[in-house]
Amino acid sequence: DRKARPVIDFAASFETYAMLVIPLITAGYPASVIDVLAAAAPELSPDDHGHRALQIRAALSSHREWIRQDEVRHRMADAWAAFFGDFDVLLLPVSPTPAFPHDHQPDFHARTLRVNGAERPYLDFLHWVHLPTVVGLPSTVAPIGRTGGGLPVGVQLVAARFQDHTAIEAARIVAEHLGGFTPPPGF
Repeated sequence: DRKARPVIDFAASFETYAMLVIPLITAGYPASVIDVLAAAAPELSPDDHGHRALQIRAALSSHREWIRQDEVRHRMADAWAAFFGDFDVLLLPVSPTPAFPHDHQPDFHARTLRVNGAERPYLDFLHWVHLPTVVGLPSTVAPIGRTGGGLPVGVQLVAARFQDHTAIEAARIVAEHLGGFTPPPGF
């Protein structure tokens, strides 16, 4: 069914993902880095939901806020469970781009990706993989072809919670019918 969609707000899902994952990453940051983030927090607009703003808010959030976001995650998991009551797998992009050269610019939030000819924030590469990750769904990537430049392209096959074997089997079938993976020239 090409029109079936889980009842999920994509942007809200990503924000919940960020608010749950970033505190785990930043918990070990030195106090000097947390101080820099705390100094930047008052400058944030309440309407700013960009990657930098999410990082700052999440890094400074309380355990109470984390628990609130975890409850949001559980409600999203219920919506996904309802979707998978009718479907075995959902096909999603893996990333908004194929493989790309890494940007090593020191200011992580100034890094960009070129997506369909436009510059996008570097962390936009997480937007598709966060969907199953935030609610603990199994996801397997199957090779489906190559770009004009020869880079491999894959599709993410997401299954219901604890149905890892379904995602793996669906990926096997897709890879079998589309030729499977072969390393690009020169690798």
